[in-house]
Amino acid sequence: MYRPRLDLLLLARRAGLNLTLDVSEVLGEFQVYCMAGRYPDAEPRGLDRALAERELSRANEAFKWLQQQFSK
Repeated sequence: MYRPRLDLLLLARRAGLNLTLDVSEVLGEFQVYCMAGRYPDAEPRGLDRALAERELSRANEAFKWLQQQFSK
């Protein structure tokens, strides 16, 4: 089955964003969630409630940063 590569870091670079190290790390690490959401048969990543809450907090911070970049 063909699976196009959706790379969050590549998309950010194509958007011309000058990523901070923190945001780069979040986007790189969150790629696994993107793939799992898009391709349900992909390798699952176990989450417990505490990890899910930490990851959600990190995602929210990265999202806020991204919103600021596009509002400039």
